[in-house]
Amino acid sequence: MFYRAFRLVVSLLLRNFFRLESVVDPARALSAEGPVIFVGNHPNGLVDPGLLFVLVDRHVTFLAKAPLFRLPVLGWILKGLDALPVFRKQDGGGDTSKNDSTLTASVDALVRGRAITLFPEGKSHSEPQLADLKTGCARIALDAVAKGAKVRIVPIGITYGEKNRFKSLVHVEVGATLEV
Repeated sequence: MFYRAFRLVVSLLLRNFFRLESVVDPARALSAEGPVIFVGNHPNGLVDPGLLFVLVDRHVTFLAKAPLFRLPVLGWILKGLDALPVFRKQDGGGDTSKNDSTLTASVDALVRGRAITLFPEGKSHSEPQLADLKTGCARIALDAVAKGAKVRIVPIGITYGEKNRFKSLVHVEVGATLEV
């Protein structure tokens, strides 16, 4: 219930701040069932996961940097959405060994037929090209396949006309689903 209610609120906020073009999703991958990893580029901090939260037609488990879980309101929301923390070196004292439990929980979600969302660049940035991709997505996918899940990866590209400007255009394009 919290998930659906919060999804409605985020949808209203995003659709009022940005002008979302028609999403390009020829294979209807945003409606994919079974074990799916939705992966996207990450040009706009908390807005990118918000967009995917609204656009994906099912309950999704998000992976988010651990410091967000310590913020008063946002941390409570992330926990309420069953998001999983990712511990990064660049977050100052981030104990990356704690990622073992996050990876295990991600794999377990996929084995149970759920969907997860992550941003394999591991950071939000404004450069026009992708940053180096981290290995987490591949590790999660391969571990889930080894446990019998038929995992698919859905790549999603997000482009903002002007990401900090009111009523700026947002273009979302969904790539061909990759069978792992």
